[in-house]
Amino acid sequence: MQINKFNIRVYGILINENKQVLIAEELIKTGETNTVFIIESMKRVIDSVTTSKLDYIKIVDAVSFNEIPRIEKGNRFYILIACRIGKTRLIDNTLIRA
Repeated sequence: MQINKFNIRVYGILINENKQVLIAEELIKTGETNTVFIIESMKRVIDSVTTSKLDYIKIVDAVSFNEIPRIEKGNRFYILIACRIGKTRLIDNTLIRA
């Protein structure tokens, strides 16, 4: 598929609509605490866009910005995502409360 402004806009909407973050939030609501599993689930959403190249997904503590291995109820954390669609780099940082 050829990359053009329309495709970048469509794929930007995919990131900006936070479909991968909605998946993470749903997993957390159902009791999932393992950040590796949550990140892998989010990667599958981004990887479904054939022209995407994921730079990173991290789940970090909202205060220290250190990566965390588990979600602890009552804590705040950020989901950090950077991905390329063609030559455009899309970044999303979302604050979540567990």
